[in-house]
Amino acid sequence: MNQRLDSTQQLIKTLTEELIHLKNELRQNTCIKPEQDLLPTLPLTTLEDYMQFEKNIAENEDMRKQLESLIGRVGGKNMASFIKMSIKSIITDEVAIDITWRGTPNKPSFQKFYLYNIIKEACHAQDPTSSDYVINKICQQHILHARDRVAKRNSKAILPD
Repeated sequence: MNQRLDSTQQLIKTLTEELIHLKNELRQNTCIKPEQDLLPTLPLTTLEDYMQFEKNIAENEDMRKQLESLIGRVGGKNMASFIKMSIKSIITDEVAIDITWRGTPNKPSFQKFYLYNIIKEACHAQDPTSSDYVINKICQQHILHARDRVAKRNSKAILPD
């Protein structure tokens, strides 16, 4: 009986989260689609392209709004999948390898990028109870494990059928 109650509560929680997500999606889809797509072909495949993209969204408000709209439509079953899919929709894992959370003399800091701030704002819009700490942790882990994902993909490509 207790297990059935728990599974029912979990189902209600999941459905509530999906409903909130759908409401947010509907709100974002009411805006008129811009006539011209200002965003480059995504995901970006080089760090140089991404750094230029960051510079462009810093200078171009219309481009930034298009990016916000794109990120808002990414979806995902929970906040972690939304964040990971958002990052992957903009940069490849190969680009993420050349980025760190805090930054180094040789690698830029992800937390200083417009992309990070846009993802964080989208998380708060979709779930007002989301904390910066959790959002930061998910972003950090995604960036940190990019090299592992690339290595895994490469090892699968090498294996014969």
